[in-house]
Amino acid sequence: MTTGPVRVAVALGNQRTEAAAVTPDGHPVAAVETAATGSAAADVDAALARLLAAGPVRPGAVAAVVVAGNWAATGLHRLGELSPVLAVRLAASPRSAFPPLAGWPEALRTAVSAGEVIVSGGRTVDGSAPEPLDRTGLRDALAHAGATAAAVSVTGTFSGVSDADERAAERIIETALPGLPVVLSHHFGVLGLLERENTAVLNAALTGVGRRVTDAVAAASRERGVHAPCFVVRTDGTLMLAEHAARFPLLTHAGCDAAWLRGGALLTGVAEAFVCRVTRGGVAVGVVRAGRPRLTPGRRMIAGVPTTVAVPQVVTARAATGSRFLRAIEPMRDRGAPDQLVVVGPPDDLPAGLPGFDDVLRPRQGEFAAALGAALAPVGATAEAILPRGTPAGERRATLTRRAVERAVGHGADPDAISVVEVSELPLPYLPDSPVRVRARVEGPPQLRVRPS
Repeated sequence: MTTGPVRVAVALGNQRTEAAAVTPDGHPVAAVETAATGSAAADVDAALARLLAAGPVRPGAVAAVVVAGNWAATGLHRLGELSPVLAVRLAASPRSAFPPLAGWPEALRTAVSAGEVIVSGGRTVDGSAPEPLDRTGLRDALAHAGATAAAVSVTGTFSGVSDADERAAERIIETALPGLPVVLSHHFGVLGLLERENTAVLNAALTGVGRRVTDAVAAASRERGVHAPCFVVRTDGTLMLAEHAARFPLLTHAGCDAAWLRGGALLTGVAEAFVCRVTRGGVAVGVVRAGRPRLTPGRRMIAGVPTTVAVPQVVTARAATGSRFLRAIEPMRDRGAPDQLVVVGPPDDLPAGLPGFDDVLRPRQGEFAAALGAALAPVGATAEAILPRGTPAGERRATLTRRAVERAVGHGADPDAISVVEVSELPLPYLPDSPVRVRARVEGPPQLRVRPS
């Protein structure tokens, strides 16, 4: 029986559920699996029960619970679980060639839409307001659509420069429709009005699913005597507290893929590799760089809709043999692609060899790669903004880094152990006064708290 604190992680799959306990320094203590039922709450409860019954881990030693799941993807597939959303756009002109939800798949739009409205508001690239926020028009729209909406999204032009109108609209909505989730687009990036808007609407549609799942996971933990904070794996392989995952469920869309990619790298100690996960249903292949999942380049599509959310670049094939496998991974074998391949998954499902790779690693405990990758993932946060070109570069970078650190702490990171992963700048010469998009990304271990069981 371990006496020190441990992190416990549960990775929910379509066929099986993995659970693992690790010490903060990465030593696995126990790992188990259970059959998947399709219910996230039931699968987490069953996996925790079996893990705790295995012996080495006592409930009071659990300092963090991490869950990786696909409930957001499932919700967007089933459609019936989605919340109807009133999509509000704040713009200088109430007319647009591309109104909210334009170009969406018809079935998804029908399931999500509780109405779309464009009211005066939003900002320009210098942060000024071309038109004041039409508060009366917004209240009228809420009165008209409020009876059918279960959530509201708000997207303002250039909210990455100033989010003032989005936040003012949020206050009006909270007064008119108390209790309804309100999702603001500036949380999902600064460029691309339509992509930000799509992301905010999809996220709003998933808030009911996200809240039900995270509440059920917390309840299952308490019932097993575990009173530690709960984290959820994000699409980029980092963590956020469950309370934030309930507000931003779309950011957990591909959390399970990110977990097994990170786990494959951790189990082998390689920082650059292809990682292949084999199951009875086929194979999935992705790439890790610097130990992190490589994310989708170019257009970021979710459920047939362009978004701002980057998910792990993963391709699938029905089998890990022959030309079909080679064709599936060929788009990922660009210049500088890794030479090594890590294969994870249940031992009985692993093939003897894989075409196209001479250096194939099959790590011990590879069948628990997703759970172990989740258990050892850091908390992450990103801050992004459009800032004037005249602001000194050092000041721009310091400002965004500070914001990212503050968000990481809010997401559950240990404030004394946060490190900067990336700070980048992108000049925007096609906009007036050529402003700069600044982006900072930070990571840090979760702040562990052991409570008496």
